[in-house]
Amino acid sequence: MLTALTLLVVAQTSAPARPPAPKAPPTRVTVAVLVRDRAKWDKKPVIVEGRVSGVQEKVSRRKNPYTEFTLSDGGAKVNVYVRTHLKPKPKDGERVRVTGLFEKERKVGPRTILNQVSAMRDEGTTRGVVVLPASRS
Repeated sequence: MLTALTLLVVAQTSAPARPPAPKAPPTRVTVAVLVRDRAKWDKKPVIVEGRVSGVQEKVSRRKNPYTEFTLSDGGAKVNVYVRTHLKPKPKDGERVRVTGLFEKERKVGPRTILNQVSAMRDEGTTRGVVVLPASRS
């Protein structure tokens, strides 16, 4: 009995580790499509562009800095959450590209936030937010 148990333990501990599940690359999508097809994009990594408004730098009860703002493109809007203060801080009206995880609904304490992109680090970006050059008109 002890030999069988020992073999079982050895077999389980010497098995090759499973490779991590591949992460889906972010998909470029418009703000309007995110809002219209919320269920389809829920919990998926996205890249979205639009104009910034209502930038607020805050500090959590645990003393962690974060930034929130609204990203709009045409009439559609999503909320953006960034787990730090951005440098440089985007200004209202500037166009930005955000790489992050879209959630159709997120509970934060007593609040429910709809249509939020939580920015995440992406190659070549600062915390998943890039201010785009002003377009020449």
